Amino acid sequence: MNDYPFSIHTLRERLGNERLAAVLQNNVDKQLSLTVDELSLLLQLSLHLPRFDEKTATEDDSVLIDEAKRLVTLLFEARKSFAHKIDPITTTLDNLQFRELDDRDAGDILKNFHYIRSFRRTSKHFGLVRERVDDTYWPVALASLAPLDVQSILDVQDIALDKQSLSQSIQERALALSRVYAFPNCPHNALSFLFAKLRKWLQEHETDYEYLLTYVNPNLGFTGASYRADNWTLLGSEKGIVYKYLDNDYVTDRALQKKEDEILDLSFTTKKKISKTNITQSKSKLKNLDIYIRGIKNKRIEIITPTVFDTWPTYTLPPYEEALDSSSQVEALGSRFIRFYLRGMKETYYQHVGEYVWDDQIKVRFNIMTPVNDTDDETLKIIYVDYPQDYYQEEFKRDWHAGEGKCGEAWETKEQVVYAADIESEKTRFTNMDMSEPFATGIQSVLSTPIVYQDKRIGVLNVDSLFGCEKTKLHQDSVSELCQDGARDLGKLLTTF
Repeated sequence: MNDYPFSIHTLRERLGNERLAAVLQNNVDKQLSLTVDELSLLLQLSLHLPRFDEKTATEDDSVLIDEAKRLVTLLFEARKSFAHKIDPITTTLDNLQFRELDDRDAGDILKNFHYIRSFRRTSKHFGLVRERVDDTYWPVALASLAPLDVQSILDVQDIALDKQSLSQSIQERALALSRVYAFPNCPHNALSFLFAKLRKWLQEHETDYEYLLTYVNPNLGFTGASYRADNWTLLGSEKGIVYKYLDNDYVTDRALQKKEDEILDLSFTTKKKISKTNITQSKSKLKNLDIYIRGIKNKRIEIITPTVFDTWPTYTLPPYEEALDSSSQVEALGSRFIRFYLRGMKETYYQHVGEYVWDDQIKVRFNIMTPVNDTDDETLKIIYVDYPQDYYQEEFKRDWHAGEGKCGEAWETKEQVVYAADIESEKTRFTNMDMSEPFATGIQSVLSTPIVYQDKRIGVLNVDSLFGCEKTKLHQDSVSELCQDGARDLGKLLTTF
């Protein structure tokens, strides 16, 4: 039996052919030509059984069967409305075309068919589609690329790769292969074929990226063999793995971070109240996740020493009522809420812009400035940011005075203001700012929005970029309204904590 008690291979042995077939047959719709496939069910079981204590999860077959019945029903209900989109014809690699996918199709596939059931809006998606097939059918295989934002990897000062150092610039040199999915009728070796097409696309579009990183979860029974066969190399592992569950269903830490704001009803996502009663975590011990890396060009990477990384910043349900008794805990809790709210705004901004432009790696930063102290409401500092690694330390030390820069102008006038280096007008010029400062010399666009609550100035919400407004669209009404709405919500949030 497999060493991992929750691997799909171990779970299949425990269920046996007869019981597995019986569970799956309960959810078949012949009219829709849809059934929940065996692998999908086993992967869901692998994710959900660890929420029980290890003895119950690994030895109690009644729990195994009950959970299998629950999950197969969940999968069937989620997928049945998409049955007509699944290509029913099994084809060969020669008949597949590589294509970029829109967010709608990619989102429907990833949220309903990928085992994690999660979709990242800042990703770019590619797939293999059968030749001479219009948009009637989905691709038979899909892969998603996303900006690398795993803080533990970004913080490592020196990762030794192929006799060179990959340090903090890894964020500009590497992309995450964040999702991969293949439908059951996908041809053999389709994923390797898709990966090759993906790397070719990155090279042809002259991106600056040199590496791809991806995660492999051995708890599910994944060994990384298909990646190693495609010349991927083990970079290291991520320790401290804990699964989270929302109302008994697996949910990613990233998704919970988006939902944290919903405690105060300040969410960009579905309204669902989070409390201590409906968030739980895995009780069984889980193995480290493996992290693999590959050069985009066909050069094999030799890892000198694999690295053990800390886990991706995880969601821990805050002791909300108890926290209200401690000012320091409230301050820490508020900082997390605000940081994740800014990250949610950034994702929504990319939706408003319409696309994430990979050729240029268009990047914006969100931050909040507030008065230095209660007695001096004319001096501001950056207090909250979306991603700290995107800022110079000097920026956190810098005092901004009323009327100085676009942030100071927004603070002084209580009006939203914009700067665009590539658009000439009185409105979009910088105001009274030393452009020789190292962190200011490259800034090409800024949108500053005053944060006002009950007619009192609270702070300034800033968005800035090294790209001009022709690309960032910070001067457009949709982005302006997004920031104005965000500033109103942030006013309530900043005064709560």
